[in-house]
Amino acid sequence: MLKKPENSGIIYKIAYYISVLLNPTTLGVVAVVVFSIVFGNSTRDTLYLFVISFIFCVLLPFLYLVYLKSNKLVESLDVPNRNQRTTPYLLAAASYAIGLVLLVWYGAPWPLVALLVCYLGNTLFILSVNLFWKISAHAMGVGAVVTGFGLVISPLYFWGILLLPIVSWSRITLDMHSRGQVIAGSVLSVILTSVQFELVLKFYG
Repeated sequence: MLKKPENSGIIYKIAYYISVLLNPTTLGVVAVVVFSIVFGNSTRDTLYLFVISFIFCVLLPFLYLVYLKSNKLVESLDVPNRNQRTTPYLLAAASYAIGLVLLVWYGAPWPLVALLVCYLGNTLFILSVNLFWKISAHAMGVGAVVTGFGLVISPLYFWGILLLPIVSWSRITLDMHSRGQVIAGSVLSVILTSVQFELVLKFYG
């Protein structure tokens, strides 16, 4: 992720580890695992749902970031330079779209389809904003996963919204985003995710 702190102060190190723990890739793994287990109808069904979702929602986008970092095309897996984020977002969106098509073809439960719709929709939104402004993907990721869990698993997960100020603080402390960028990511992720889950329920569920 970010450059690992060496002689930085304790506050920076705390912010660093929060940012690593609550990064979009880690949250994607959690979301895919939980949704596959909760909504899979059998062990085999759960496995199929997990494999499709994991490959296209998490693995392929992450491997491309690793490729960029290993070839020194970006400074870190966070891609701090806004102008270098367009291609990773485009590839991620393409991967999500393929995964979404496969899930629909497989007849996946609507919450899992909604999850991929949100990853695709939110990424396209971030991509469009990124053309002129750097919005926080970390805040978007936390808000989306917490909202999705709260909508289709249990309202108790809405308490996870408390993670948003924590991850926002970490991104500001690491000088990765401004206050406005993390607030925008936090608020818009909850709104966009809620709308997209409602639409998928209406037309697919």
